Amino acid sequence: MNTTTTSGTETFVIAKTDEGFRVCSPLTPAKQYVVTGLPDEPHCTCPEFGSHDGDPEYLCKHILAVLQEMNTPSPPQAEATPAPAGSRSGNQPPTSTARKAPAGKNGNGAVMLLKRSVSPDGRIDSLSVEFSLPIGKSTPEELKSRAGKILALQADIANGFIKTNGNGKNGKTAGNGNNSQDTANAVPGQMLAVASMNGKWGKRLFLNIQVNGHVLKLFGSERQLAGAVTDARYADVGAVIADGMTFNLPCRVVTKPSPDGKYTNIERVLPPPAGTGVRR
Repeated sequence: MNTTTTSGTETFVIAKTDEGFRVCSPLTPAKQYVVTGLPDEPHCTCPEFGSHDGDPEYLCKHILAVLQEMNTPSPPQAEATPAPAGSRSGNQPPTSTARKAPAGKNGNGAVMLLKRSVSPDGRIDSLSVEFSLPIGKSTPEELKSRAGKILALQADIANGFIKTNGNGKNGKTAGNGNNSQDTANAVPGQMLAVASMNGKWGKRLFLNIQVNGHVLKLFGSERQLAGAVTDARYADVGAVIADGMTFNLPCRVVTKPSPDGKYTNIERVLPPPAGTGVRR
């Protein structure tokens, strides 16, 4: 099933998958969320749902959109005053909508999403690895342990993909190269985030890097941008690079003016100066 439905004032594209329903807005197709557990134990991977995890009555807009598409009414709200025991007839459903973890899983139902982009000419061949899992009543220590295992698994998958497919076209990346001339011409910079924009050839990814008070863009595929971040000696971040990712990492860059002289482009990304106190 791949349908479009309107819930409230928003329109969503809904696709039935093995794990549940994948929901996104047609205006931002890259931001996709997974709805599972319908109709009794609804769960969504969106940040809004996660921020209300302690509220058993909360239903985000993605869950409501899927319920509407399924023509299933939203679970009824709990009564303000509990009814006496035995006051309900056998054919009346309970009013409680508390979400319970599936038996035997302890709320660990993680969802992994793999997205690979390949262009016809082979210039783009990128892999995105995303995980989502319910927090439930896990302690901070349990969450840290689970997050560490997931990050390690993401890095392992990404590194395996990079080893299999090389490191950019002809083994080159957007930020590769580091010689004495580069070092002499490098200036301090701060890597801020990964973002995207629609161009003539479709969606284009870029790194936002602040240099001398200005934010410059370094364009490339996910693999190329990962190479640039890795060249700055943040291999753990480069292994899980993805659109929308934010960070604040010091580096150095080599810049050069565009052919028309109107812009300043980033030619190389290098590690920050020694002694800056950042992890390597």
